[in-house]
Formats: sequence, C-alpha cells, structure tokens
Amino acid sequence: MNPIENDLETARSKRRFVFNMYATARQVFIGLVMVFLDFPAFNLSPLNRAKNAILSRATGAQLASDCLIRSGVRAENWRNISIGNQTYVAHSVTMHAGASIVIGEQSIIGPEVFIASRGHDPQTLHPTQAPVHIGDRVFVGARAVILPGITIGDDAIVGAGAVVARDIPPLAVAVGNPATVLKYKTAARSVWTIA
Repeated sequence: MNPIENDLETARSKRRFVFNMYATARQVFIGLVMVFLDFPAFNLSPLNRAKNAILSRATGAQLASDCLIRSGVRAENWRNISIGNQTYVAHSVTMHAGASIVIGEQSIIGPEVFIASRGHDPQTLHPTQAPVHIGDRVFVGARAVILPGITIGDDAIVGAGAVVARDIPPLAVAVGNPATVLKYKTAARSVWTIA
C-alpha cells in the first residue's frame, strides 16, 4: 500500500470512529432524556406538553402537543414516528421504526403493544422496511403486535394479544393470531377522550 492510500485509509478510519462516537453519544443522550421524561409528574397536563416538546426536539419525532405518552414507551428511530392529537400511548409500548410509524388522532394504544416497521424477509432473512399507518380513533388492545407494512383503518378495534399481519379495514373489530375481522362496527364513534 502506498503512502497516499495509507493516509486515505487512516482518514476513513478516523471518520468512522468519530461517526460511531457521535451515534453512541446521541443514543446515550436520548436514553437520558427518556429516563428524565419518565418521571410521573410529566404525565400531568401542564408538564405533558413540555414533555412532548422536549421529546420532539431531542429525537426528531412529530408529536402533537396534546398526545399523552406514558412512562416506559421506547422507540428505535424516533424521527420516523408521528403521533396525532389527543392520542394516548400506554406504558411499555415498543416501536421499531425503520420506516415511518404514523398514529392518527384520538387513538388509544394499549400497554405493551409492539409496533414494527422493520423486519426480515422470511425467505432470505434480508432486512426489510415498510411503513405502518394506524388511523384516527383506533383502539389497539394490550400486548397486540403490529407487523411492518400494516394499515389499520379509522375507527377500528384491535383486540388484546392480536397479531396484525394483514391490513384492518375501517370500522372493523379484529382479534386473534393472526388477527382476523370478527365483525364491523355500525358507526364511527369517539367514545374516549383524554383530559
């Protein structure tokens, strides 16, 4: 290897090191911000707006000022996450956002729900990404799993523990593993509000 190639390789190595240090420092910073924001006082109304503003600025997420994100919510790639007005995200929800995850307005995401827009091709095991869209006024029960590329229509209900592997149409009530439509609601109604 000649001296110029050696210098180039040294420069590339230094650049990779600096980038990795920056990425690690950013993850540590976001982790510290999340630990701070998990303090219970931030779930109260006046501080919740501040929590959403801090979280949006620190992570790049698009959070409505009046959405309520409980403690223990974790995400990979916050900048790919968008949460609408008056949406409630319960404790211990996990979001793996390789592609976008959009949660509409006035929706409720139950505790310990797993939402992924990143996965693997079942044949080749190569990484894949596909956006997830959860409509307005959707209710997702506890411990449901929403897989990459899924769209859940407005006013739908996903039962607790359901594994959503196919799109759910508007007004549908879906349960089971894999989630299947059990019935359709007769009208779109907003039964829940966030105070």
